Amino acid sequence: MKLFSFLLITSAIAACLAQTIELVTHLMAQFFRRAQTNVSIPWLSVSMLELH
Repeated sequence: MKLFSFLLITSAIAACLAQTIELVTHLMAQFFRRAQTNVSIPWLSVSMLELH
């Protein structure tokens, strides 16, 4: 019984992780599509690093 509940929780966590990764990749794709030019992407990553 313990093993079953463990597997159930593990699969639920895996599903949540998969959805989160899917959402992140979708948002990243939209972001890069908006950026479009290759010149703006390195500048954006540099400015993001400076903010942190």
